[in-house]
Amino acid sequence: MITKIQLRELLLDLESDRVERTVSTNNTQKFAIAICAFANDFSKVTVFEVKVPISSHYLAFTDLVIQLLKLLAQGELSSSEMRARLGIKHRANFRDNYIHPAISLGLIVQTIPEKPNSRLQKYKLTARAIKYLEKIK
Repeated sequence: MITKIQLRELLLDLESDRVERTVSTNNTQKFAIAICAFANDFSKVTVFEVKVPISSHYLAFTDLVIQLLKLLAQGELSSSEMRARLGIKHRANFRDNYIHPAISLGLIVQTIPEKPNSRLQKYKLTARAIKYLEKIK
């Protein structure tokens, strides 16, 4: 039986051969192929049920998160600097749709983690994000 820790590691692992990731949900044919491939690979494995609370933070990287990563590839930026460059005015939406998912996936970190509400707070890419950006070039 898979543990919660093992499941979280699978969700965060960009290089796992056990997880299929995609940027777009528009191509349903691609999903069908991936599901079939997954089923064929594990046809001899005992099937078990895993109940995981659905969270948008653990879905495949959204286009929004990828935009954020590409922006931060240029260097450290504050939240307001990122919003300005992306043309986003609403702070809460930006935080919920860009910052929190990227932090939860281990793609960005705060430059002053001990003071999360500091006016000097900036964000930077992690090694995982840099590796991912190199992979999608």
